[in-house]
Amino acid sequence: MIKLKGIGVSHGISIGKTYIVINRKIDLKKTSIESHEIENEIIRFNESTAKVMAELDLLIDNSALTDDDKNILTTHKFIIDDPEFENNINNLIKNELFSLEQAITKHFADTIKFFKNIDNQFYSQRAIDFKDVSERLLHNLLGLKNNFIDKLTPETILIMEEIQPSVILNIAQKKIRGLITENGSYTSHSSIIARSINLPTVVGVKGIIKLIENNQKIILDGDKGDIIISPDEETETIYQNMFKLQVLENEKLEKLIGITTQTKDGYRIDLLNNIEFPAEIESILKYKNDGVGLFRTEFLFLDRSDLPSEDEQFKIYLELAEKIFPQKMIIRTFDIGGDKLTQNVLFEEEKNPNLGCRGIRLSLKHIEVFKTQIKAILRATVKGNIKVMFPMISSVSELRKLKKIVKDCIVELEDKKINFDKNLKIGVMIEIPSAAILSDKIAAECDFFSVGTNDLTQYTLAVDRNSENISEYFNTFHPAVLKLIEMTVISAKNKNIPVSVCGEFASIQDAIPLLIGMGVDSLSISPSYSLQTKKIILSIEKDKSKKLVEEILELSTASEVQEKIHKWRKENEV
Repeated sequence: MIKLKGIGVSHGISIGKTYIVINRKIDLKKTSIESHEIENEIIRFNESTAKVMAELDLLIDNSALTDDDKNILTTHKFIIDDPEFENNINNLIKNELFSLEQAITKHFADTIKFFKNIDNQFYSQRAIDFKDVSERLLHNLLGLKNNFIDKLTPETILIMEEIQPSVILNIAQKKIRGLITENGSYTSHSSIIARSINLPTVVGVKGIIKLIENNQKIILDGDKGDIIISPDEETETIYQNMFKLQVLENEKLEKLIGITTQTKDGYRIDLLNNIEFPAEIESILKYKNDGVGLFRTEFLFLDRSDLPSEDEQFKIYLELAEKIFPQKMIIRTFDIGGDKLTQNVLFEEEKNPNLGCRGIRLSLKHIEVFKTQIKAILRATVKGNIKVMFPMISSVSELRKLKKIVKDCIVELEDKKINFDKNLKIGVMIEIPSAAILSDKIAAECDFFSVGTNDLTQYTLAVDRNSENISEYFNTFHPAVLKLIEMTVISAKNKNIPVSVCGEFASIQDAIPLLIGMGVDSLSISPSYSLQTKKIILSIEKDKSKKLVEEILELSTASEVQEKIHKWRKENEV
């Protein structure tokens, strides 16, 4: 029996038989051409891209696919339809005398390298979408097929080095039991599709292919990220029982859809969701939650070296606002830099990017880029359900500068007689200790707060949130972090503005009673945690949670805090 650890990206326990697929390297027999072949290669390029676009259209028109899946395939169409892609391929053929296959390979290899070199897992995983498009084009040109799909059975747990989104869509019809990959992240398109089709999936299981053979029994835990190869009888029995309980629990959770999210003693909580890009809006509609508490707009910088235009942004924001109406959607302005996308026209390399020009600092340095986004957001507010939120605020003076720029944008739109919601609400993310300490002053200057617990923990405890070497020091249950959260909530209440928590902390079961007890108005979490979070909220009494907070804030260590919460939850059956 061998135990391995990965990243659980799609919930569920599965027990099945392994089927290993080694990603084969495409052999290009012809890498260069003669001058007289240029015209023919250009014709082949136009024909092959047209054919692949038609294939994608057929997939998108498939009624069995979710909107999430269709949006991802649409992204692949954008990659092919990008003028920069066409220009680069034409240049490689005409000027470098590359064969079409070699030109495609070169173009996508360079693009993939660019994204993989970005020091952030979320953005580096976008490389797999380019690999998917590259392989689709090359397979079409070379007449290659994924023959392994026909060999999959309903008891298969598929194991690959990495998997492209289109391949997941193809294997979905085989109703396999699970998926394991050596590479991948929670936010990759492949992971999103796996969640959308409820396929238990664990990614980032390094070295698993070398440790297994085909047709071995294997256990996959998509919640914890655990993998067990050739389990003994006792372990298998334990997981079989866990699987049965999982089925029953899922049936119970599904019944919570549509039920008002409130505590046992009637304290109403807005259950909101964080989304990385537009495709995830469907999950919010599925679970009938109260809206989007955090729309991260950084995705607009993906797959490109230029800047997103006002019209491009406007169309995206408006479409999402219309889809989710009448529920609210809080749009966070670009929070780029630090551990996020840093290889773009706006950026300069920094020795310590997390303490550098990131978030709102970048917006104030590039005011025209900021104004473009604000005007796009304003134009999209015609439904009246959009709010805007600024990240990385550290002082009142920053907020005042930003509000002045918003006013300038409003004047510009009024001069052009463009319709928009003149009552746009402006919020602030509290994720720097200085902002929490000054939250009483900041609350007087904005309409709502959202606590970003990930960065607040990082900056309070001086712990790089992405460092594996010191991960044991990153703990939001640390009393210092909790006191800053409480301070922020009190400031919001004193100024009669709502306060939300939008970091990962909001979906941790032990944290929910604390946040309710502090008096937060809403929790904004990943859509996949919606029903489990709702279940916890429905089992809590706010008055008892408030007393728990009073006791917790007297403690000195994170371990004492967590021990106290475990005991409290057991006593109160939460």
